Amino acid sequence: TTVRSILQGVNANELEEAFRGYSKALLETKPTSDALTAVAIDGKTLRGSFDHFNDQKAAQILSAFCHNEKLILAHLPISSKTNEIPIARQLIEELGLGQYIYTLDAHHCQKNY
Repeated sequence: TTVRSILQGVNANELEEAFRGYSKALLETKPTSDALTAVAIDGKTLRGSFDHFNDQKAAQILSAFCHNEKLILAHLPISSKTNEIPIARQLIEELGLGQYIYTLDAHHCQKNY
């Protein structure tokens, strides 16, 4: 179909970066309230994305979601050679949202990672 053809020609990284910038701009234009803004960061394994025949592991993705605004801030792929901890740190820096409260899984509490 036409939609499929268009989507196949889109660079996923550039599209995600554009959405991330748009989400950040939305957050910056919202009026501030007394409530602290919380952002949940969580990694997920995409079911059915593995390929045993070609020795390909399941794809993983890291997502950031703003509770207050009910807004997805970002999705980043997690390379098979790493895990979500360094990707989460990179995402927090890239989003530039240091004043927010972040919620993450317990394995992000490791020292000196």
